[in-house]
Amino acid sequence: MSSTTTSTAISSWHDLATQVLDGTPISREQALSILTAGDEHLLAITDAAWQVRRRHFGNSVQLYYLKNAKSGLCPEDCRYCSQAKTSDAAIDKYPMLNAERLMEGAKNAFDSQARTYCIVASGRGPTDREVDHVAGVVRQIKQE
Repeated sequence: MSSTTTSTAISSWHDLATQVLDGTPISREQALSILTAGDEHLLAITDAAWQVRRRHFGNSVQLYYLKNAKSGLCPEDCRYCSQAKTSDAAIDKYPMLNAERLMEGAKNAFDSQARTYCIVASGRGPTDREVDHVAGVVRQIKQE
């Protein structure tokens, strides 16, 4: 859908937000218009989304702190993913972080008043050893 079609389908992003706030769900066509809108619509869409967000959540935000415990080197080749070992994306590649580094992330999350500290890792699935390692760190985090 071109941006011309988008502006025809949605006369105003503000009107669409008002429609939703008045209780009328968006149509499939309207949802597709949002997803295919050109870059020139980004600020207006963001503003409309802010109206909906503010009505439901006010001015507060919740911070989630994400720690990448193992980066890159994934044996999967999803082609789109920067974590694949075959990817040439400019990311740090490293094996599972030690407990000290993961604990440091937890401290940073706490100091930042994050609601949640998320530990993520690249790969098909964690090994038993990695699960035991992260579980041990989580127990330590909960104790401190």
